Amino acid sequence: SLWDGGGCATTTDAVPGGYGGGTKQMGHAAPTYAGVLATLIVGAELETDGAGGDGGGNWAYDSIDRGALYRWIFSLRAPSPPHGTGFRMHHGGEVDVRGTYTILAIAALLNVLTPELVEGAAEYCRACQTYEGGFGGEPHNEAHGGYTFCAAAALFLLGRLGEVRTEALRGWIARRQTTFEGGFQGRPNKLVDGCYSFWVGGAAAVLNMYDSQREDGDESKTTTWDGILDEAVTEIGGGDGTEVDISGPAEVVRAHEGAGGLMYDQGILQHYILLCAQTMDGGLRDKPSKPVDFYHTCYNLSGLSLAQHTLSEGGIPVVLGDAGNALHATHPLFNIRASKAKLALDYFNRMETGHSYLMNASTSSS
Repeated sequence: SLWDGGGCATTTDAVPGGYGGGTKQMGHAAPTYAGVLATLIVGAELETDGAGGDGGGNWAYDSIDRGALYRWIFSLRAPSPPHGTGFRMHHGGEVDVRGTYTILAIAALLNVLTPELVEGAAEYCRACQTYEGGFGGEPHNEAHGGYTFCAAAALFLLGRLGEVRTEALRGWIARRQTTFEGGFQGRPNKLVDGCYSFWVGGAAAVLNMYDSQREDGDESKTTTWDGILDEAVTEIGGGDGTEVDISGPAEVVRAHEGAGGLMYDQGILQHYILLCAQTMDGGLRDKPSKPVDFYHTCYNLSGLSLAQHTLSEGGIPVVLGDAGNALHATHPLFNIRASKAKLALDYFNRMETGHSYLMNASTSSS
């Protein structure tokens, strides 16, 4: 467990409870996001006896001290008048929409997304939208693919994506898919980079999920977390909310121009990932001539999964080439498998929550 002695849960901060990048390091929003998601991935593979929080649960899930974590993330709130309230990446650190997204994502998964925590967060994200339609890391910064995903996903989690200029956002995202290579660039006049398969492709998926909810005419799904979850899992995993089985020969729709339910060309993006970003020796990269690394391997594969699954008709993935290229469905809001996100939410949503409770909860009861 990351919370066992020698793990990455920190005690060195003035307000402990976050995860550091390694042992004895200070808590930081990025490794806290990664550490919680890694714990939820492990927990999804374990047997869970009884309801969450009743003493007969899941050792990986229960290793997360929700009370201490909540107090730590609450301490990172950074009022930024007149732009609402952002979050610092660490105590004394920078304030930008990365902090807002990473904190809201884990708070949603762990059922600690309280009104007190999120007060002013949507206003801060809104202030980061630029004249072009994308989002910068801070108000008045240039729009960028990574920050655009963070802001769009955070606003979706808050049920407030409709408060920004969504048509301008749609145009900015559409202009990021390069016409020759088929991958995404992170900013205008920049080169294609495989990692934006997720950052920009994920922003497109979030926006198109929002569009789908509006087309269904059920506005309640944009304001309640349970509604957002149910809708998202259905649209990613199929009509019954379960994942497509890709362990054997998969039923797929062959990718072609116009295939799929997303706003970009899903087939040509898969073409770039599989033929340009993938290497013969294993792993994936930014672009040909660049070295392979874990970061680009992760986000290329995540973007590939979104291009195959999100808003696919009947849950049948849209796949370029052989059916063996199909991946499991990644949740565009959290970047872990949709089924694992649902298991975690089902577990933690049975636990007690609320600002007052979490601020006073002991390690054993949270």
